[in-house]
Amino acid sequence: MRAGALRHKITFQQLTVANDTWGHSAETWTDEATTYAAIWTLRGIERVEYLKLGNEVPHKIRARYKRGLHPKMRIKFGERYFNILSMIDPDERHIHYDIIASEEI
Repeated sequence: MRAGALRHKITFQQLTVANDTWGHSAETWTDEATTYAAIWTLRGIERVEYLKLGNEVPHKIRARYKRGLHPKMRIKFGERYFNILSMIDPDERHIHYDIIASEEI
């Protein structure tokens, strides 16, 4: 994996529940880790297969490996947000993640 291909700075966010002073709970997204990634919009057969699942605007993201990241997080890229559909550590080598994600619209 060439470092130059990972030109997008992304942030993994974790959903947290916080209580206010009156005891009401509110869900917020907290930044957990920032790393670099490559982002592609799926095309052709890959796109057709994921659209069958009802997902909108499927993307493939290749991000540097960081311990503690998991598929229940979401990805922030600038003002865009991606919900993680699958997250794979190829060959369990802890080099990068291959992620399929749908963009929040």
